[in-house]
Amino acid sequence: MLYPAELQARRPLTIHCRQDPRHRRSFVKLPQRQGLPALFQMMGVFAEFERSMIVERVKSGLRRAVAQGKKLGRPRVDHDERKVLKLLKDGVGIERTARTVGVGVATVQRIKAAS
Repeated sequence: MLYPAELQARRPLTIHCRQDPRHRRSFVKLPQRQGLPALFQMMGVFAEFERSMIVERVKSGLRRAVAQGKKLGRPRVDHDERKVLKLLKDGVGIERTARTVGVGVATVQRIKAAS
């Protein structure tokens, strides 16, 4: 975390690391401001590297899950389309039909539009 007061001060810049539980002892001290752009570039490189590692781990886990035969995504809700269509045909509203059958309003609207 950078403190704006330290960026504007005339004394050397001190950057505290908040991830370290001993953050009072962890710091990077730059005697001159010329090294500041290089420090930010290095922090950006490390952040990009960490992000790419996270993405690769997630993709690897998804590939492994698919290889093991697991289904990805949100589970489908079992619903009886015939019951939904019958209720709608009988003049029951969309919200009451959804409540009666136990599905969402969007599901009832999708079934209605498809029929």
